[in-house]
Amino acid sequence: MNFAHVKNNVQWDFNLEKEFRRARKPGCTFVIDVLDGTAQLALYNIRVNYSCSTTLEKQPPRDILMNALQKQGYSAGEDGLYYIDKNTRDWIENNLF
Repeated sequence: MNFAHVKNNVQWDFNLEKEFRRARKPGCTFVIDVLDGTAQLALYNIRVNYSCSTTLEKQPPRDILMNALQKQGYSAGEDGLYYIDKNTRDWIENNLF
């Protein structure tokens, strides 16, 4: 994956709750994608009319993701997309860029 391109197009302040309520600027952000109870860091590609998440091969330590989820009131079994926190962002900037 070309993380140089990602670094130049990342929208750190992207709001998932307001995603389809206004015109969208194409780019990407990072999210925690929980599927079948498994949390993984994913790249969330934002396009004009759709978005998709791609789980990353390189993952932060599980405790970083779980701490970010707990801050958002996550309970086991709640699949979905969640925001990253500062610790996760720091890990991304130090390990992917």
